[in-house]
Formats: sequence, structure tokens, C-alpha cells
Amino acid sequence: MNLVPCLLPEEEPEYAWEDVSSETELREMKVVYTFNYLP
Repeated sequence: MNLVPCLLPEEEPEYAWEDVSSETELREMKVVYTFNYLP
């Protein structure tokens, strides 16, 4: 997954996550990135 930080919104949008049943192979995750900026 590639992200361009300057294109991300300033405020986190609200998400409507569907309920993922434990009977399926689907997994729900939240990814947090820390960016190191060059001078």
C-alpha cells in the first residue's frame, strides 16, 4: 500500500465499518503510519 501524506485529509473522516463475522476469513484492521520527512 502506498500513501502520499500530502493528499490525506487534515481531519480523519468518519467510517461506517461493516460488522465482520468471525465465521469468515475477512479481517478488519486499522493501520497507523509514521512518516519521516526529508529536510
